[in-house]
Amino acid sequence: MLDTATVNEIRTIGINWAKRTAADRKAKGDGTMDKVLASYLAYQQLWAKNSGYMIRD
Repeated sequence: MLDTATVNEIRTIGINWAKRTAADRKAKGDGTMDKVLASYLAYQQLWAKNSGYMIRD
């Protein structure tokens, strides 16, 4: 099992990559990933807030 700091670092790197990729695609005229990512992150935030007993990712 990975320690909490490592998990948080991996999570941050992944989210930052997804945000950059979505922004790049949106700038090229394809906003699909940006919309899906926004929905996913909103759901993830709600899930994390309301389900502390489960793994969030």
